[in-house]
Amino acid sequence: MQKLFISLLLFAGCGSVQADIFTYDNRTTWQNATTTTSVEDFNSFVTEEGFNLFSFPPVLNLGEFTMTTNSSFGFIDIPGVGFDVPFTNIDGTPLAVMGLADGESLFLNFATPQVAFGADFRDLFNDPTQPTDIFVNGQSVNLPSASPTGSVRFFGFTSTNPFSQVEIRGMSIGDQFGMDNVEFAPVPEPTQFVLFSLAAFTLCVNRRRV
Repeated sequence: MQKLFISLLLFAGCGSVQADIFTYDNRTTWQNATTTTSVEDFNSFVTEEGFNLFSFPPVLNLGEFTMTTNSSFGFIDIPGVGFDVPFTNIDGTPLAVMGLADGESLFLNFATPQVAFGADFRDLFNDPTQPTDIFVNGQSVNLPSASPTGSVRFFGFTSTNPFSQVEIRGMSIGDQFGMDNVEFAPVPEPTQFVLFSLAAFTLCVNRRRV
């Protein structure tokens, strides 16, 4: 099935190295563009847990994926409890809070290959002079900036090449943000995979005709 998918992409002239990545700012539209998804909302946490350089262990295992960072600032925040960070609060429930400087990244490593990822963010890349970006398979998804400070937004993408890691990379003096309601879609089952492959093939052909 995967060989068929790759053949279709090559035939369409989409390239064998870089994937076609389609981005979304609306969760419903993103969901309609992908397959069955799973959600991690962090609501099972009753105590704050870190996944940063000073955490032990430095990796937070969430079952279907893990989170870790080479930053000193990364943990599950329980609003109103412990070391509270109210300016990153999204909906009043537990969430992941991060601070990334230039060269620091948050890594989400999935147990199985995925074809789509999305989440709610607050203050992620809310200042055009302090960029942050998201990478999959070494390729930038070209995260757009958001404004003003305090804004909450959904950002998601689909990829024609499966991926097992999402990297949110700091590229400035510092970007502090909250992340919640992480949603992701695995590589579909064989029948669904063929349909997904054909849809990707159609998108590639249509883009070449424009």
